This record gives sequence, structure tokens and C-alpha cells, in this order.
Amino acid sequence: MGPCISTPKQAAPSEVADSVVIRQLPGAYPELAKRWSIQNDFSTWPGITWDENGVAGNVLKIDLSGCGLKECPWQLGELNSMTHLDLSGNDFHTLPPELSQAKAVTHLNLSGSNVGLAEDGSSDGPLPEWVYTFKLKELILTDCGKLNDIDVARFPSLETLNIDGTQFLNWKFVFIKCGGRKNLKTISARNLPALGDLPEELAQCTSLESLDVSGCNFTSLPSMFTNKELARGMKLKTLVMTNNKLKELPDGLKYLESIETMNFQNNDIKQVDMDIGSDLPSLKRVDLTKNPLKKVPPPVWKKKEEGIILVDDNVKEGINADDAMEMAQDKAQEAKKAAQKGADEAKKAAKKAMGSIKKMF
Repeated sequence: MGPCISTPKQAAPSEVADSVVIRQLPGAYPELAKRWSIQNDFSTWPGITWDENGVAGNVLKIDLSGCGLKECPWQLGELNSMTHLDLSGNDFHTLPPELSQAKAVTHLNLSGSNVGLAEDGSSDGPLPEWVYTFKLKELILTDCGKLNDIDVARFPSLETLNIDGTQFLNWKFVFIKCGGRKNLKTISARNLPALGDLPEELAQCTSLESLDVSGCNFTSLPSMFTNKELARGMKLKTLVMTNNKLKELPDGLKYLESIETMNFQNNDIKQVDMDIGSDLPSLKRVDLTKNPLKKVPPPVWKKKEEGIILVDDNVKEGINADDAMEMAQDKAQEAKKAAQKGADEAKKAAKKAMGSIKKMF
């Protein structure tokens, strides 16, 4: 969106202040001088969105992405009406405390920066404490290689969280803190091979509508999706798990009653359940392309023809007997292990009970 340059009859003092701040930035930061030429009308400088009063008014959005800044401009804290701040793709590792004065910020992008790096460069660290004073609705922290912690619970208004490729020290803690958020609708956590399972506390985020955990080395669906009670309490509409190592789609998917779109492209799925999607009235699309599927059962084939299920062109209608047998054997083995585990636990409980009885006599 280009800057608006209409001029009001009379500008308020706070409106004049924004234009003064903006015009000073190229002289203070050489990297910005490359983007904003002082020889040009500053109303044409890219990356700045003004309100309806144009350059005589207030700055609403600042996009300084990819400027190569070594230092974050502290003057941005003087832009009291700024709601969107994009500082992605820069090289600074600290945020000036003066920035905390920009209380109107609701959308913050720090992707690809070194935010979190200690002053002496010796270690990684968390977000500055004052960042939690922002009433953020959107926080984008993709590929923040030096950031090791974030407390999502301290952003009660947060609606969108993007943490693709950022290797936090304790992933379970990050997602547990997402649980119970009343406004959080979208989480993207792509390309995190060390993620492991998702904690069931995330299912308490009943407002969550979209979750993308592509490229995270999942070999099975997180337990929160296959637990009947947890899954039915969710309002998830979109689930994206591309580029993982899923081998099958379990029956538990039928508990995601609000789901509309599922993407399992590029996994290791060899067989799909005959009833996939039959219990999901809102389902519009399931992408199973780029999986080693050879055949799909007739009910699934029907959904393919309806455009609900996508498979590769070489997949045929039918049942692959060899794969079906292999999957059945795997399930039987899992059931045997579960039964043995239950028996062992029962023996331990009985032994403990006998010990208690002996003590009574």
C-alpha cells in the first residue's frame, strides 16, 4: 500500500512529530539512506504507510525489512500511532528500550534477525521484557537463530504466532503456554526437526483454527488429535503436516469435527483408511500427493472424484494387499505391546496391594 499524501487543513502537534522523526532517520542510519534518498520527496519513501492525512499525519506502518541495519532505530519509539512494525532481515541483536514507548504496536515481525543474542555475543537469550507490554495480535519470529525463549501466555491478545525455524530451548513449554489462549487462531511452527510430540495442553487453545507443523519429523499424528475428548473440544479448521514421516492416517482424525483442510503432502503414507472423511461434515480438501500410495479403497476413490481427496495421478482404485497386510501386522504388534504393558502394570499394582495387606498384619 503506497503512502497517502493528502494534506489536512491543520496538522496537530503529534502529527508533525511523525514527519520529523521519519526525515531524520536516513541521516542517522546509513543503511536507511540507501533506501530513502533525502533528495526525494519523503512522502514517496517506500515502506511507510501514513494515515488519511498523509505526511502531515501519523505513521501507521513501518516496513524496514532487509535493510541490513546493525542497530535498531530507537526513534521509532516516538511513533505513537504505529500499529505494524516489520524489522525482519536485519542484523541487530538488541531492541532499544525506547521502542517500548510505541504502545500502539499490535503487529511485530523480527524474523531473520539476531534478537536474543547477548551484548557480548557469548550466548542466546529471550525477548526483552518490555516487549511483553505490547498488546500484540501478530508476532512473527521465523528463523531467529539467537532467540531461545518466549512466553506466549504474556500476550493475551495474540491471534497469530509464526515461529518457523526458530530453535527454542524448551518447545514443550512454548506450546503449553499457547494452551488456554482465548484469541490465538493461527500457529505456524515449520521446519523444527527437534520438536517432538505436541503437548496435549495445546488442545486447550480452543480458539485455534490453523496449525502448520510441516518439516518437523513427525512419524505419527500428535496424541492431541487422536484423543477423542481433546480433539472434539478443538475448533481446528486447517491442519498442515507436509514434509514429515507419517506412515498412516489414524481413525482419530474423525474427532476433528470442525476440520476443513488437511495437507499431508510428501510423507510416507502407504495406505489410507476406507472411512477417511466420512465423519467430517466440514471437510473440503485432503492432500495426499507425493506419498507412496499405490491404491486407495473405493470410498476414498469416490472422494477423489469429488475433489475432496487429492492423490497422485498414478494412484489407482483398489486395495493394496501387501501394504494392507503390513499395516495390519504393525497394528497387531502395537496392540500386543500395549496389552503386555497393561499386564505388567496390573502385576505391579497387585504386588503393591499385597505388600500393603501384609503390613496390616
